[in-house]
Amino acid sequence: VDELRPVMGGTSAIVSGLDNRLAAARVHAQRASDDVDQAAAMAVRAASELQATAHKLLTRLALHDERQRAAETELRAAVRQYVVDETAQQLDALRDEALERVRAASAELSIEGA
Repeated sequence: VDELRPVMGGTSAIVSGLDNRLAAARVHAQRASDDVDQAAAMAVRAASELQATAHKLLTRLALHDERQRAAETELRAAVRQYVVDETAQQLDALRDEALERVRAASAELSIEGA
């Protein structure tokens, strides 16, 4: 038995050292787990912020597209009105010219008939 005591004492020291290492490994593992949890929470927050930013950008883009369509519609209406106004002016000028010719022709006929 006395001969086994040094061996048992050495074994006890080895077991104690392994226990200490195991305890240290558990602490490190817990810290790593906490770090992973913290990183995951940060990733979730970042994803949420990105989603909110994307939503804002899409909303702005939709507003921009809507304003652009409204501006294009307004421009087309203005061009149509310009064409109508120009056509009306040209028709008025042609009518006035035709009336002048009719008056002139009527005057000639009156002079010839007299």
